[in-house]
Amino acid sequence: LPVTFVGHPLVDRAAETFAEPEAPLPWCPGARRLALLPGSRRPEIERIFPGMLAAAARLDAEIPGGCACVVPTPSAAIRALAETTAAAVPARPERLFFVDGLARQVLRQAEAAIVASGTATLEACLMRCPTVLVYRVHPFTAAMFRLMVHGVRHAGLANILAQRCGVTRETVMPELLQEAFTPERTAATVRPYLTDPEARERARAAYDAVARTLGPGGVSERAADAVLE
Repeated sequence: LPVTFVGHPLVDRAAETFAEPEAPLPWCPGARRLALLPGSRRPEIERIFPGMLAAAARLDAEIPGGCACVVPTPSAAIRALAETTAAAVPARPERLFFVDGLARQVLRQAEAAIVASGTATLEACLMRCPTVLVYRVHPFTAAMFRLMVHGVRHAGLANILAQRCGVTRETVMPELLQEAFTPERTAATVRPYLTDPEARERARAAYDAVARTLGPGGVSERAADAVLE
């Protein structure tokens, strides 16, 4: 099929967010800023969010000053489910806050994030937030996927773009999937982003290179022009 690449609309959304004033968010003075984005569907909240909370609790206990964790939720129903899930998790950070929407603002202001695989990981890349990608599905689903799909090295959009567009052969956003997604490994992978400014800057530089593969802003106009032609 004849294809015209016009870019990605998230480039425009990210630019709009950076142009806005920073939204007031419940970060705590002196604490590291950690965003948690567990997904937008019930199975994701139930399978992924407890592990995120356990990892955040370890970081909160181990890092001087602890962590303030903000969870942006896309709807009232998902927020209610996430709050109920968090209340039942014994290991969770003491300073845990939920906000309605504002995912890009949260990612913009956070020093690091733990994000469920999906479009939100590309948003994290465009918002320059050092991120660890996590995901877990039912073991049967994972086994079927491994049998049916060969040669797929990454789940994350930023990593796929980086390698297919020749940005780098390295993984730009660490991925912890299925058995690798444990509180211990997640906390250890996120910790450098919260404690080492150089690690944060290396991640942001890699994200900037990936973002350039998506083209400049003005996606809707270019799409309309292509259709008219």
